[in-house]
Amino acid sequence: MLLTKYYEDPSVLHVGTMPDRAYYECYGENGQKDCMMLNGIWKFQYYSEVYEVPDSFGDKAFDDGSFNEIPVPGCWQNHGYGQHQYLCNFYPYSYIPPYVPHENPCGAYRTVFQVEADNLEKKAYLNFDGVDSCFYVWLNGTFIGYSQVAHGTSEFDVSRYLQKGNNQLAVLVFQWSDGSYLECQDKFRMSGIFRDVYIQFRPQNHIRDFFVKTELSEDYKKAKIDIELEFLKGLMDVQYSLYNQEGDILCSAVIERGQETITVNNPVLWNAEQPYSYILCLETEAEEIRQRVAVREIKVKNAVVYLNGAPIKIKGVNRHDSDPIVGYAVDYDHVIRDLKLMKEHNINAIRASHYPNAPWFPDLCTKYGFYLIAEADLEAHGAANIYEGACSKTFGDLIQREIFDEAVLDRVKKCVIRDKNHGSIIMWSLGNESGFSKSLETAGRWVREYDNSRLVHYESSIWETGNHKNDVSMLDVYSKMYDSIEKIDEYFAQGEVEKPYMLCEYAHSMGNSPGGLEDYANKFYSEPRILGAFVWEWCDHAVYMGKADNGKKKYYYGGDFKEKLHNDNFCLDGLVYPDRTPHTGLKEYKNVIRPIRARMEGQSILLENMLDFLDAAETFDIVCEVLKNGESIRSKNIVLESMKPHETCEIPLMEIPQEQGVYHVKISYYYRNAGEFIAQGDCAGFDELCMKDDYQIAERQYKGNLSDIAVAEDEKYVYLKGSNFNYVYNKHTGSFSNLYYNGQEYLNTPILYNIWRAPTDNDCQVKKKWEAAGYPSALNHGLHTNVAREKECITITTSSLLAAPHVQTIAEINSTWEVEKNGRIKVKIELQKNEIMPDFPRFGLRFFLQKPLEYVTYQGYGPYESYSDKHQASYYGRFDSTVEHMHEDYIKPQENGSHFHSNYLMLSDRKNKKVEIQSQRPFSFQTSYYTQEELAGKKHNYELEPAAQVIVCVDYKMGGIGTNSCGPEPDLIYQITEPKIEFEFVIDIGGEE
Repeated sequence: MLLTKYYEDPSVLHVGTMPDRAYYECYGENGQKDCMMLNGIWKFQYYSEVYEVPDSFGDKAFDDGSFNEIPVPGCWQNHGYGQHQYLCNFYPYSYIPPYVPHENPCGAYRTVFQVEADNLEKKAYLNFDGVDSCFYVWLNGTFIGYSQVAHGTSEFDVSRYLQKGNNQLAVLVFQWSDGSYLECQDKFRMSGIFRDVYIQFRPQNHIRDFFVKTELSEDYKKAKIDIELEFLKGLMDVQYSLYNQEGDILCSAVIERGQETITVNNPVLWNAEQPYSYILCLETEAEEIRQRVAVREIKVKNAVVYLNGAPIKIKGVNRHDSDPIVGYAVDYDHVIRDLKLMKEHNINAIRASHYPNAPWFPDLCTKYGFYLIAEADLEAHGAANIYEGACSKTFGDLIQREIFDEAVLDRVKKCVIRDKNHGSIIMWSLGNESGFSKSLETAGRWVREYDNSRLVHYESSIWETGNHKNDVSMLDVYSKMYDSIEKIDEYFAQGEVEKPYMLCEYAHSMGNSPGGLEDYANKFYSEPRILGAFVWEWCDHAVYMGKADNGKKKYYYGGDFKEKLHNDNFCLDGLVYPDRTPHTGLKEYKNVIRPIRARMEGQSILLENMLDFLDAAETFDIVCEVLKNGESIRSKNIVLESMKPHETCEIPLMEIPQEQGVYHVKISYYYRNAGEFIAQGDCAGFDELCMKDDYQIAERQYKGNLSDIAVAEDEKYVYLKGSNFNYVYNKHTGSFSNLYYNGQEYLNTPILYNIWRAPTDNDCQVKKKWEAAGYPSALNHGLHTNVAREKECITITTSSLLAAPHVQTIAEINSTWEVEKNGRIKVKIELQKNEIMPDFPRFGLRFFLQKPLEYVTYQGYGPYESYSDKHQASYYGRFDSTVEHMHEDYIKPQENGSHFHSNYLMLSDRKNKKVEIQSQRPFSFQTSYYTQEELAGKKHNYELEPAAQVIVCVDYKMGGIGTNSCGPEPDLIYQITEPKIEFEFVIDIGGEE
């Protein structure tokens, strides 16, 4: 098919489209939407290039009988056409803008719809809410037009092309266009008509566009709602009515000249915690438009962001339109599911990354209470990765080309004009990761002039490339990505700052992540000029491929579709799995951004309301309980008269018993009343304060007489025989190889010293050092072993070297194993690290126990996996679980399921076998059916094969998690930096006799 190549001509962005306008729905005289939805099953044919498309494709009489069928909305890759490709920051084709490959796949869509005669008397507008990447349209054999901007709405006036009865619509969609150079976002690259298609029928003259702005008096006791109307053909009378949220009419009048100002006394102001909104109805003789109105004011003063006069904190996430089954084609239910989860986890803000979400999305954010950054469909990240490219060298290469100037402004305008009437939007974003340019400065100035009621954002203005000198005067915030806390401090160390600081991306949530959130929160709360931050990102991106033979869901990521160019599993970087099951990282984030915080203050507990608008005492029921050794022994309700936003309240400490034990006070915050997505009694978060840390190892009880331990040894082994046990110690490994108790063997494989873990995604940088140092293959080499008989025990000491093939010694180890008559083993390990070696991922012992030991009881941080820098979702308690349930099944297998700061661990078969481990000094532990070698060696969770034993890791320390997959390294306090290590614990096998 020969077509005018609009798709390679940046000077032609749209042909035959209407000017951009606000998104709204129209209701006819009968109160029903005057709209014909064209969604459904369409005829479809996939072509590898446009020259394969028949020349007559757009004709009304074209025979599409051989075509297949496809749902609209939908992405054709999700229905077996073309190839999935995941890319983060690369162009999938040659960098020769504005040209795209000759082999440019096309999707040919055709559908028939019926039009009644009375609709032929109306204006008719054909709307496409989202098509990737560009498309040509024919109606009843006539070429209607062309459009691009994948996530923008395109509207065509088709009034004169419609016919009574059957109408034939044909749409040819191209996978790539010159616009694709500006749509290089971090996502699976999918194609097709992925949002709603519909025809709006309108009166011959009608409201074409309108703009609703709110303005507040200085004392916030009076609001002005300004209405500006634009008509298709000329002025017409419009009846307006303003309703409150309860449905009561407040005022009504006729707008005679297209402008009106409504004054509301004592308005109820909108914010994310109290999303109160009014409903504005605009009624003409033949139709009605309804618009939700949020009365609010966003301002910056002294580099602090204020909403309605109150300083606010953003506790946000970045969100893509993404689903493992339908791809981009998310519907209302998908979005509601996301918003519900966000509310349940204390999230108050969303950055629409990196394009406008569905046009009805901002209204939901207004209704349910989310601050929204609306971002233009603009990203040219691939320019930073051309040959010898870098953010500091070539980031602006594409965006600074004059041929794209019009396209840049067009994309920003489409975003702002479409979504301008939604009060949830507090900030416009010019786009993402494209470098900076004159065209973006022009776009920023246009936004400031068009809408001065919101802030303007663009993070990539920090990069100055080429000969362009950046002018950032039109931007209202200083925005960064993935800054460490030290980098944040540097910003404020320069003296007076003009703009609020914001992390538009941080806490890269890839795999087992993120670590260090609590440290960031403390920094955000301590500095009023920090607006807040958005976690990258909300969900794991993957494609659902059915179930494996073992019943697990199969999710594919980059490379699984045999793409030559891809970014592997970098798309698995969300707080929830693709099916929206929460990661432990989401639970961590929830408690980090809890609405109330508690801390010790002398002999009292100080509660602080972290909310910006709600009185916490009126919103939450507070329960305080004392835990002894992880179990609740006393609780009471805390009744407060008032705790207004940002205020503190002092409550007395509960009495702590004097006897030995580990004591904590746990303060939990429960919603007093139900709300949108929140049930009465839901827990919004908790604090746990350690009052006394005095764990004592329990004495082992034994009934009957105990004989002395018989000892024998040879060159390799030490044999110990007691009244009810036989232990075999291996001098070569410096550990036990057999542990028989009451005639039953407990070990499946000898105990091993362990400094390795299956690398997490956040270990992607440092693992290269670990591997170069031989950590995955490190083994202990016993040099000298001494066996001594003490009064009540046998003491075995071994000096050894921890080493790996092809590298020097990693560490020197001296171990002492005291075996008591009752079979208890006291372990003491002293390690001297070779200081040229990198920090350890972990250090401890690895036990391979017989598999019936599947039940787990522990006293430590739970119930979720926990690490030194990732344990805010957990608390110190006593928990029961199973080995199976303690495995966190990340799509790409990696280190998981560790438990931080534990004093006690027991594995049992709930019959006659058990192993207990205790230590006065807290340790970390992990139980699993998967070895670290298995986890490290498999690409997908459904490929994992369980071991023949239960693997138990008892660690002196487990290194922190961090966010170094795309962020700073973990803070030194979370790394194992000490050159000398002492580790002591006790092993009891078989339990009480």
